[in-house]
Amino acid sequence: MLDESGLSDIALGWMLDELDAVGVILQSEPAIQKDYKAVAHMPWRETLFLRASRDLNALAGHHSIAMRMGNGPVKPDPKEDAVQYNPPNRPTNICTRQATCAQCTC
Repeated sequence: MLDESGLSDIALGWMLDELDAVGVILQSEPAIQKDYKAVAHMPWRETLFLRASRDLNALAGHHSIAMRMGNGPVKPDPKEDAVQYNPPNRPTNICTRQATCAQCTC
């Protein structure tokens, strides 16, 4: 089976860093492989998800957004061809691995 968890592992890594920062001790560390170039999934195209526009500008975007945008075409879904990543609702304040992300480890 193809491992398609590279993008979600970025979020999982961030959550683990945040838990570690507040002293949470895990029974075991999950194996993660962060990959900002990994295949994405768009299940809302085939199911009954509600689609409302979201304003994310109040949030600081993780630096993996900029890395994914600047690294050539990526597959938005396993069934689709690769295209340039440029989400219309991305935050305008994207971390550059400086002070924006408190726990950057990528």
